[in-house]
Amino acid sequence: MLFVPASMPTTEAQTQEVAIPAWTKNIFLWYGEDKVSDDELINALKFLIEEKILAVPTGSPSVIKDTTPNNPLYKTYTNEKYDFTLQYPADWSLSQLGQSTAETVQLANIWYDGGMSKTQFKEVGPVNIWISLDHYFSETRAETYYDSPGVISLYWKKWCNSFNFYADEFICRDLNVDVKTITKDGNKQYHILSDYTFEYEDGTILKKKDLNARIFIIDSSFEVITIANAEDWKIYKDDIYSIIDSIQTASTHVISSENGFLRLPSNVYELPQGGTTDSKDHYTMEVDLFGEFSEIVSIKEGQNAIIKVTKPDGKTDQEKTKMKRDSNSFYHKYLLKSDFPTGKYQITVSTEIGDTQLGPISFTVIPANPENQICDGAAGVEYIGVGVSGYCRTINTPVLEKQVETKEIPAWSKNIFLWYGQGQISEDEIVNALQFLINENILSIER
Repeated sequence: MLFVPASMPTTEAQTQEVAIPAWTKNIFLWYGEDKVSDDELINALKFLIEEKILAVPTGSPSVIKDTTPNNPLYKTYTNEKYDFTLQYPADWSLSQLGQSTAETVQLANIWYDGGMSKTQFKEVGPVNIWISLDHYFSETRAETYYDSPGVISLYWKKWCNSFNFYADEFICRDLNVDVKTITKDGNKQYHILSDYTFEYEDGTILKKKDLNARIFIIDSSFEVITIANAEDWKIYKDDIYSIIDSIQTASTHVISSENGFLRLPSNVYELPQGGTTDSKDHYTMEVDLFGEFSEIVSIKEGQNAIIKVTKPDGKTDQEKTKMKRDSNSFYHKYLLKSDFPTGKYQITVSTEIGDTQLGPISFTVIPANPENQICDGAAGVEYIGVGVSGYCRTINTPVLEKQVETKEIPAWSKNIFLWYGQGQISEDEIVNALQFLINENILSIER
């Protein structure tokens, strides 16, 4: 009998041995290969539970913990300073970096030294992944670069041609570059997959495969650079893409409908600390709002999006923002001022023509904490028609005492179901994975 405890038992569980039908592994395998949906997987799990093949004992609901517990096959890494989290295979290594410039921060290096493959009986070489944060490389800036494949190919050819036997003891040849645009949860990603060959002076040939992925978060982005031997790519690629899929800001807040989606970098903001006594002269704190109307919404060129913000005291602000050129998306900065009320704010966005609405999306404003803020700027600066004495930003992301967020089935689960379907991991390991998903309220199965 396949037994999934709601919490770790203190004594050995008494289970009845029941044969697990062969189709179970097929369902898990197909889910890992993206051939069945989340709903179909859940229906299969419901059948197993109802037929007492899969047992999940009832009891009080589990408490969502502040940090994600380690899964047997994956570890979780969180960087609170730069507000991002990811998951990586438990048998891989991670080193936290910290080198930074005005525009870029080197965040982490993840690697696997190689050895015997866990999925195939063969030796594999090393794989290295470097993750960095580009403060000012926004989706808007990236469109100019990534939407021009010829420019990207030219850049990579220049890089490949820069190697020579005299200086590097090898040359680069047989370069092939493939650029893909991917949209995940309303976030656009660009993936550059390149194949090339290093030829050394002694005749040694080394074929390489690189993946350069760019993941956007409002007005900045994560860059993920992966380097592996070409012959090992098929073995490593599922783990590599799982790591990329798991990268996210811990505080990103998204709400969507058939009309499109709205996204905020957080659901909690601090008021900026007080500026001068002049009511027209305040410090401000920026709330970055990104949104996109779906393709079913007709947007005329040059049309504005109407931003309506309802404050805790019932008063409203209404602002306009330009839609991006040749796009149904927009980006807007809403400015919090030091004399604004604390409490829950609500944002709705509508088209200027037709009144199609997105939202509402809400966020909470808490009192200023000057020790957690860096404020700068010169008096008399004019910003969107408002005189301000400067702007503030928080050092650490503000949080409420408890934030419970809607969770999705994480990317690593597909690998676990895939490996179980292929017979590469045990029932104990799939049980641990299911236990994690159910305890964390990520996988909900009504009984």
